[in-house]
Amino acid sequence: MYININDLEKIHFASCDGCLGSCCSSSKFIMAPLILEDIKEVYNHFQIFFASIDNETRLVMILGGKESTCPYFEEDKCSIYEQRPPACKLYPLSPYYDEILINTSCSAVGSLGDIVSQNGKCTDKFYYKRFDNFTTKLSKTKEYINKRRQFQQQVQFPPKLAS
Repeated sequence: MYININDLEKIHFASCDGCLGSCCSSSKFIMAPLILEDIKEVYNHFQIFFASIDNETRLVMILGGKESTCPYFEEDKCSIYEQRPPACKLYPLSPYYDEILINTSCSAVGSLGDIVSQNGKCTDKFYYKRFDNFTTKLSKTKEYINKRRQFQQQVQFPPKLAS
């Protein structure tokens, strides 16, 4: 369950070491939202899709499928750890508009380990520039998607040949 860190006085994160990778090896269909600045980090390892979610077209990547895990989760660890996508780097945190959410279902989240947030603020260790002005970044991504859709509507593929 994701909870706004503003609603928590203090929360800790132990570590991914020894974890069975339920976030990586889940049999659930996992879509991670993207913003424009994520594309460079993602496209080498994952396909990028346009998805219709809540009557809105969004940029996403697929981390796993119905009966599969992340393709880079091998031998109980991430084989692209240093190049993993933003959703994985940030986990168990996730920006949601101008809020930062934490997945309290993660077995490493609790009262042990490094402090993730205190009094609604991320500690330096868990702070990411992706959190800054996230709503603005999301708006720019939506603008990009809308421009692309308008272009596709204006141009027919394949173009009609003159007779």
